[in-house]
Amino acid sequence: MRYLPLYRLRDFDRAVILYASGAILNGLEWDDLKREAQFVFEDEPFCLSVLRKHDEYRLKIDSHKWIEARREINSALYNR
Repeated sequence: MRYLPLYRLRDFDRAVILYASGAILNGLEWDDLKREAQFVFEDEPFCLSVLRKHDEYRLKIDSHKWIEARREINSALYNR
């Protein structure tokens, strides 16, 4: 079993893009003082490649997957 580094970010929209692209959401890390959450995804190299494709306008995501990913991320945020 090989170790895959985790990828953390605070941007909600980029988290939705990652989740809709098949990245595995490992969990949320909360900063209660700032009332902010950090999204933690598995497999940093995969996440970086997805976000690079997105930044280069080459990423294609099924609209149904994107809507479902947005619902799941919202649910994770507000059902803590």
